[in-house]
Amino acid sequence: MLEELAQSTRARLEQVLREEPGLAGRLEAAAVAACRAVSLLPGEMEPWRSAVLSLVPAGVYLLCAGLIPQAGFSLRLAVEAMVQLHYFVWQASRRGAELGDLLSEWSRRGRAFTLKMLRSVPGIPGVYRRQLARTYLELAHLTHPSAEALKLAASSPGPGVLGDLVVRALDFIAYLALHHAPLGEAGQLLDALAEAGLERSQRYLAKRLGAR
Repeated sequence: MLEELAQSTRARLEQVLREEPGLAGRLEAAAVAACRAVSLLPGEMEPWRSAVLSLVPAGVYLLCAGLIPQAGFSLRLAVEAMVQLHYFVWQASRRGAELGDLLSEWSRRGRAFTLKMLRSVPGIPGVYRRQLARTYLELAHLTHPSAEALKLAASSPGPGVLGDLVVRALDFIAYLALHHAPLGEAGQLLDALAEAGLERSQRYLAKRLGAR
């Protein structure tokens, strides 16, 4: 069974790379740019940094391999992690707490991520907050047994069916990461973000750089 799965996913990925090189290149560029933004997170954010740097490539790979619900889960978890981090930074500044202590505290409660974090994520314009919530809900929809999710799981369609959603999710991952990245290093990402189509991230970074 595992051998057959490995062969089918490898064959599906090779087909996408051969038949849809433009889309595959777009997804790869967006994933690389988002990962570059996440990689700039400072040391105290290491648990989130390492996890998201693993989840983003996995999500894009799974999407191109036709494993749609699995891709949705990986990218949903990556978005949740970045929203959680952004929320914890705000909480830490208010309470004088350490990020690791907040993560442990919320994890013990059995609800390390809540929709309250999404609705009240600080320092983000209202229109972006609504777009982020919609993006998250669309990803979450793929991880529940809805009629659409069951159909996608059975049919293994090409990545084009979710290409725009994935790029939007990667844009928000980079956007949230850039709120906490050192500005000097982040300045090198402007061109990569623009070329990858991560418009929100690019505009936010340009605004930060312009305010120096």
